Amino acid sequence: MNYLTIDALPDLSAEQMASAHVLTFQPYGPFGDPSVVQRDNTIAYFQNRGKTAFDHVTFAFDAVQDRSYSLSSDNNANNNKYPFLVLQLYDRFGNVVAYSNDNLAATDMIRDFVAPYSGKFYITPGWDKSPFSSALSIAIHGDAVRPVGENVIGTAADDRLTATAKNENIDGGAGIDTVVYKVQQVGYSIVKHGAELRVQAGVFADLDILTNIEKIEFNGKPLTITYNDLAQSLYIAYFGRAADPKGLASFQDQLIGMGAPRSANELAAKYALDPAIKGLIDSFGLSAESKLLYQGDSKSFVDAIFHNVLNRAPAESGLKFWSEAIDSGVLTRANASLSIMAGAQSNTSAQGLLDSTTVANKIDVASTFTFALDTVERAAAYSGSAAAAAARGLLASVTNETDVMYMHAPITAAINTISAPRTSGDLNAPERAGHSAAVIELVGVPSADGWFDSL
Repeated sequence: MNYLTIDALPDLSAEQMASAHVLTFQPYGPFGDPSVVQRDNTIAYFQNRGKTAFDHVTFAFDAVQDRSYSLSSDNNANNNKYPFLVLQLYDRFGNVVAYSNDNLAATDMIRDFVAPYSGKFYITPGWDKSPFSSALSIAIHGDAVRPVGENVIGTAADDRLTATAKNENIDGGAGIDTVVYKVQQVGYSIVKHGAELRVQAGVFADLDILTNIEKIEFNGKPLTITYNDLAQSLYIAYFGRAADPKGLASFQDQLIGMGAPRSANELAAKYALDPAIKGLIDSFGLSAESKLLYQGDSKSFVDAIFHNVLNRAPAESGLKFWSEAIDSGVLTRANASLSIMAGAQSNTSAQGLLDSTTVANKIDVASTFTFALDTVERAAAYSGSAAAAAARGLLASVTNETDVMYMHAPITAAINTISAPRTSGDLNAPERAGHSAAVIELVGVPSADGWFDSL
C-alpha cells in the first residue's frame, strides 16, 4: 500500500526505534469499565505521574491495515516553552506519516489515522516534563471491526434526520435531506469518500456514514453540501485549490437559486443557454486568480489546465482541438477550464477513466480539506497567496491511485501550514501553472456541445 510521508520533519533514528516503549491494546469501555464496549473499543495507554524528567521518549504499537487510530498526548503543561515539541507518528522505517501541534495547552491529537499496512508504528509524544506538570499520558484508540451500523432511510420528501450516539448508515433518499447534530461542528471529522460522507466526533464518538444528504446541521447551523462536488470541481478547475468555506457556501447558494444542474458536463452545456450560469462561470474564468494561474497563448493555456487538473500533458490531438476551439472563438477561455474538467469526468476511454478517477479523488481531498476548516480562525487563515499555494500543493499530490482515507496527514500538514503566522497576501496572486508565455486577454464567444472526446 502506497502512502505519503512528511519528509520536512526529521526521521527517527535506529536507536530511538530500538529503545521504544511498546504499548499494547486492551478492551476499552466508558469510565474505565472494559465490559462496556464503544466503537473505539481498544486502547493502548501510558501514564507517568512522577517527577522524573521525561522530555524525550519514543513509543511503539502494532497497527492493523485499514483500521483507524486516534492518538492523544497530554503533558499537563503548555507546549509554548518548547514549541518544537509536537506529537508525531512514524512508520516502521522512522518516517513521519502524521503529526499534530494543536497548541491547546497540554494536549495534542492525531485523529482518525488509517494504517496503510499491518505492523509497527512509532510515536514521539512531544512532552515538556516540567515542575509544573503533574502527569504525562498518551492514549491510542484503535478500531476493532466496526459494528454494523443502524440503517436510517429517508423518504421521498425533504427529511430531517437526527443523528444519535450510535453507528449509523444514513441514506436520505430523494428530496432535500438534512442530518441534524445537536452540537457544534468544531471537533467533528468530516471525510468525503466517494458518494459517502463519514462523520465522526473524534476519539470517543461513533461513526456515521451519510449518503444522499444535501445538508448537515450542527447546533442549528446548516452546512450545505447540495452542490459540493460541482463547486469543488470548479475551484479545482479554475483555481487549482479547494474552496474556502464562505466561498463554497456562497457559490452553492447561487447554484441552488438558479436551479443549476449538478454535474460539470450539464453545467458546461448550459453555459451558452443560460445567462445567469454564463455570468457565474465567467466570474471564475475572468477572475484575477484564474487569469494569473493560466497565462500564455492558447496552447500554453490548455497545457496548464491539463497539468493543473489532470496532472498530465494533453495528447497532441487534444491540445490541437482545445487550442483551436479557443483561437476560433468557438470556446471562450472563461469556459475552457469547466469544459476540460467536464470532458475528463465523462470520457470513457482508458485514459479518460484514469482522468475521471484523478478528478474524483481531488474532489474528495478538497472537500475534506474544506470541511476541516471548521473554526473561525482556521477559515480566516485560508487566505493569501501562501495559503493558496499550500492548498494547490496538496491537490497536486493527488493521483488516480490516491485514497482520501490515507490523506489525513497531508491534509493536516496543509492546514497547519496555512495556520502558521505569515505575511498578508491575496488569494488572487497564485503561482502560475504550466509554462511561461506572453499574456493574452480573454477572447471568444459562447461554447457549443460535443467537445469531450478530444482529451
